[in-house]
Amino acid sequence: MYQFLYRIISTPFGYVMRFIYEFVGNYALSLFLFALLVKVLMLPMTIKQKRTMMEQQRIQPMIQKIQKTYARDQRRMQEELQNLYDREGVSPMAGCGSMLLTFPILIGLYGVIIQPLTYFMQISGDQIAQIKGRAQLFRADFGCEIGNIVVFL
Repeated sequence: MYQFLYRIISTPFGYVMRFIYEFVGNYALSLFLFALLVKVLMLPMTIKQKRTMMEQQRIQPMIQKIQKTYARDQRRMQEELQNLYDREGVSPMAGCGSMLLTFPILIGLYGVIIQPLTYFMQISGDQIAQIKGRAQLFRADFGCEIGNIVVFL
């Protein structure tokens, strides 16, 4: 199940990175531009998170005062906190939505970077297994292993 969701999230990012690669022709540069593009796309969400955090810090002394005043009456404390949020125009959950959207973007970015053959080159798992098998044959036929070093003859 997780692999399926991971593939759904990472595949579109692989196509975008492949497009960037075909435009610039350098894998390292395309990786840098891809990460930069993702960062620019996430900038509005980052700004919203920072604003929400600053608003929360601004009203933090008032929140602490309410918590001290109504420490024994949880219901009343919750009502007063809600009134404070309404009065100040602050939503305690405003930053959560943008953080929830940021997570799949980072997962997609991670997938493209960590599995470039699958998502960037669009090579299937069976083809990757064949490539690995050929590499093992190549080492067995033409290579000599000395300790941890493989010497090709």
